[in-house]
Amino acid sequence: MELGKVFFSSPCLTDETASLNGLELIKTWFKGGDKRYIAEMLFNFREINAGMFDFLKIIPIISDTKRDIKLSFRTANFIGAIPLKSPINGKPMGDFIVHPRYIDNKKTRMII
Repeated sequence: MELGKVFFSSPCLTDETASLNGLELIKTWFKGGDKRYIAEMLFNFREINAGMFDFLKIIPIISDTKRDIKLSFRTANFIGAIPLKSPINGKPMGDFIVHPRYIDNKKTRMII
């Protein structure tokens, strides 16, 4: 995994984030996944990362329409970052970041 690879970033207390298209996720994050089994892959992603999502009280929402399947999230009042595992091989793939609602992220800098 590359350092600083962010899977998703969202403010806290979000009822539902913008949706991520399942087919696009296979092309960018779940490389090697079979596009015929997008739903199974998203359910596996939710299951393999359940402990991490629970830690920040993030609820992954999988929605299916006749045309495509999408993934979105609901965040609670916790902020922080969690590492996520790939549903393909279980290896670390990126971080999910929940940031405060009322800050200017462009002016915020991390000190390492």
